[in-house]
Amino acid sequence: MRKLCLVTCLFGLALSGCMTPYSEAPIPVNFPHTEQNKLQAAMHWESIGSHLAKTIIEQAGDKKIIYINEPTEKSKFNKALHTLLLSALVKNGVTVAKFSAAADVSMDINTQVLKFTKDRAPFRNSFGLPTLLTAGAWAISGVAASNTAATTAGVATGAGAIGIDAYNWFESKYAAGEIPQNEIIVTVTASNNSIYLGSVSNIYYIADSDTSLYASKEMGKVIKVTGDKE
Repeated sequence: MRKLCLVTCLFGLALSGCMTPYSEAPIPVNFPHTEQNKLQAAMHWESIGSHLAKTIIEQAGDKKIIYINEPTEKSKFNKALHTLLLSALVKNGVTVAKFSAAADVSMDINTQVLKFTKDRAPFRNSFGLPTLLTAGAWAISGVAASNTAATTAGVATGAGAIGIDAYNWFESKYAAGEIPQNEIIVTVTASNNSIYLGSVSNIYYIADSDTSLYASKEMGKVIKVTGDKE
């Protein structure tokens, strides 16, 4: 019995030797699965404006007169968001002042574009293949199979036209292509002279090919040339 116990202990030590309880630096791990919207149309910008307006109204109240400051960063997105935010506030019954002196609350728009490294880990479908149960009812199957989208598509092709339709229906939620390098943080704040009354921030992916829409417009410089006239 003692011999068996000793062998068991040695075996356990051998296994634990593959992994130490300490490390010189934290081990990187992934966050839990999350989803992030990708901006690909002006209609998406309108959705942002509507959401920001409703959130600020909930925080600051709808009885105050609001003035929206012109964005400091003069990107096409910021200029459009300023207009869309104004429209959304008016649509929700808020009085928007044309001049700051007439307002109780001032609203500011701030955006920050971030560029991350290339070749970030791509999305992998881990939900398997959708299968038609009855008309309008679907189930997920094939979870044990390889979880790449290409493999799942291949299984769907083998399942026939219904399988392809099911696959496309489920996959339509996800943006095509690689994960964009560029993301944007959009923040809107409402304040009076002394305190912040509301603040909301959202983060979105932006298509790498559309970054010029979100970048500040570069102002040209006037160069004065002097010299003798001929």
